[in-house]
Amino acid sequence: MQVKLIDTPDDPVRLAFVHVFHKRPGMKNNDGSTSPDKFEASAILKPGGANEKRVKEAIAEVAEEAYGENWATMYKDEFADDQRGLRKGNLKKSNDGVIYDGFEGNTYVCARNVKRPTIVDRDRSPLTEEDGRPYAGCYGSVHIDVWALKKRNVKKRIVTDLTGIQFTRDGDAFGGGSVPAKPDDFEDLAVGGSEEGGNEPELEDANEDPFA
Repeated sequence: MQVKLIDTPDDPVRLAFVHVFHKRPGMKNNDGSTSPDKFEASAILKPGGANEKRVKEAIAEVAEEAYGENWATMYKDEFADDQRGLRKGNLKKSNDGVIYDGFEGNTYVCARNVKRPTIVDRDRSPLTEEDGRPYAGCYGSVHIDVWALKKRNVKKRIVTDLTGIQFTRDGDAFGGGSVPAKPDDFEDLAVGGSEEGGNEPELEDANEDPFA
């Protein structure tokens, strides 16, 4: 079931663990096998917001279809957090037990896909890795496909496939990174200035340069 998570100031969708231009390496499974490499991004949602409601409605629809009318009891009592599709941000912790930036008090969807998702800018033009966005900590509207896995000898789960992201606005970058500079942050050297790149302010005394 296709679901659109629409970023707005009142109901934000913040991105984390963004691997959309290169696949994230697969992880080791309990049986010793390795899961396939996949594109991935987490969409952090506001509890009680319209986006969270859309995900819950989609989960209810696909789960009832796959598991029957008692799906809710199964979902609540038998599914671990990583099986539910909509996860609790307070459980998203680093190896030293610290909740990752942006997750505390929120819910999130971890969406993956073996196929490359569509990545576009605000004007719907395609984005590349060189554009520097989307990045962990920015905001974006996210398209996911929600479905229920029901397969013999495979653990049941709600799957969220990542199909597309539209970058909408900047945010404080997670993990100590910095927001990439935008073209408008630079001066237009074609208008005014010298051929050497414009005039630079000079210190009255070289000894006063704190970086010297």
